[in-house]
Amino acid sequence: MMQYLSVAEMGIASILTIFFGLSTLVLDSGFSGAFLRKEKIEKADYDFLYTNSLLIALLLYISSVIISYFLGNIKNIDNLYIYVSIMMLSIFLKNKIIVFNLFLLSKRDFKEIAKINNISQVFSFFILLFLLLNNFKIYSFVFQILLESFFVYFLYSRKNYFNCVL
Repeated sequence: MMQYLSVAEMGIASILTIFFGLSTLVLDSGFSGAFLRKEKIEKADYDFLYTNSLLIALLLYISSVIISYFLGNIKNIDNLYIYVSIMMLSIFLKNKIIVFNLFLLSKRDFKEIAKINNISQVFSFFILLFLLLNNFKIYSFVFQILLESFFVYFLYSRKNYFNCVL
């Protein structure tokens, strides 16, 4: 990767990774684990988790863009807030993915979760390589994160978990 990105661009990719990692951690907020401890998870529980996660995702998106704008100005990183605002769109997909994961975890279908995650990671990795080889620089990382979330969301939707959960 160092052949395709400068040291400064690798630093920006690290900042983007930190933004995304922290926001994904905060998005779940431990609700999935709490729901899994219940004997029976009802539709109202899924609705609560989805609504709560959606509000948290909105707050995370707004705060991430604002923080990245000021951080970019302080550290003289051009377009940091643009990178973050595009990448953080995936947090809205992660919102639904959390609910779908909870549904599969409650059914103890770990194989399906692993299959969906592995397929999406392989596809997004090849897209990352393609974009890096075609000189997309930082945008290759941004779109890799966004497209991985889209792939997971797409694979869950193909299994028709929408009707089961939401």
